[in-house]
Amino acid sequence: MKEIHSALRYKNADIAAFSNDTQPDEHSDNEHIDEFQSSDHQEQLEAEIFPSNFDEIAEEIEVEYDDSSPATPSPETRQHSTLKSYCPTRWHSLLIMIKSMIINHRAINDSVQEMDRSELWISKKDLILMENLSDFLEQFKTAVDMLSSEKQPTINKAAVFRCHLKSILDDSASSSSAIDQLKSKMSSNFNKRFPLTELMIIASLLDPKFKDLDVISDWCEENFTSKKALIKTWFHKLINDDSGISNSPIMPVTDGTQLAHKFSTNTNTMTSFDLEIDSYLLARDTKDLLEFWDERKSAWPSLYKLALAVLAVPATSVPVERLFSIAGLTLNKKRSQLHPERLSKICFIHDNFNFVSKNCEDFDY
Repeated sequence: MKEIHSALRYKNADIAAFSNDTQPDEHSDNEHIDEFQSSDHQEQLEAEIFPSNFDEIAEEIEVEYDDSSPATPSPETRQHSTLKSYCPTRWHSLLIMIKSMIINHRAINDSVQEMDRSELWISKKDLILMENLSDFLEQFKTAVDMLSSEKQPTINKAAVFRCHLKSILDDSASSSSAIDQLKSKMSSNFNKRFPLTELMIIASLLDPKFKDLDVISDWCEENFTSKKALIKTWFHKLINDDSGISNSPIMPVTDGTQLAHKFSTNTNTMTSFDLEIDSYLLARDTKDLLEFWDERKSAWPSLYKLALAVLAVPATSVPVERLFSIAGLTLNKKRSQLHPERLSKICFIHDNFNFVSKNCEDFDY
């Protein structure tokens, strides 16, 4: 595929024109694809399809690159169709390149025929393999896009998406030996590239939709702890505030109770924070996470503080990198004297423009 792109890197205008003028018969294409899917020669295509740095694909799958163009373009997008290149420093760039070649395979074949480069011709078998590879990588793009969101908490979703991606890689039912080879290479580095951290566990535990995940119970068992103990540990680590927690034992006031507690070693001392945790672990709610905690901030004040601290952590560095890009575009050589506070406000307005424009009258300038 990289050879095709290199050969046609100066032909993008021709390919765009071809895609605009030619309306391919997609039904006919599908018939040919179904015919070739029943053949026995698909396993011979790996060497022709995968790039020379195929070993690096598993390493590069987690570098962010956003592209919203559909696999089957509308007539409006077809006239702007171009070939995309594979960039090792961008997420999903291999997927984007494959999709662009699937969309433009007719134009590619027409161009390589004019150039007398028949070895670069994309056959129906090649197209099948490229589509299978595109479908496989699309599942990872969906997960990464969800974990790179800036408008909702993301760290709470990391553990469940990790389980989902791991199950995809462990699934041996594949239509292509090339996909199996790709799964094997990605699996070998999966734990290194996407480790299951304690932060992911506590964040999932603070989301009522995910707090009963098997991965949380398994992690607690492996680390000889419990969900309640983990929550208390993180509260004292991040909040370190006992002002709203009563440490006095909760017990009926009867004669001798206080003395019995004083001279006993196996008393069960319950604090207000313990009650918050017990109440939360029994809660069942599937509504919006931010709405859930906002409604319970008065009932569970200590747990609410912990949720704010943990769920504010982004699952990836993408939002931070985007902010750096915005700041770099704003603080250019013609605006080099911007005060840091003003730059911060400009970046804030950029990221929250819709909200600010609708509520600007409520702000105190």
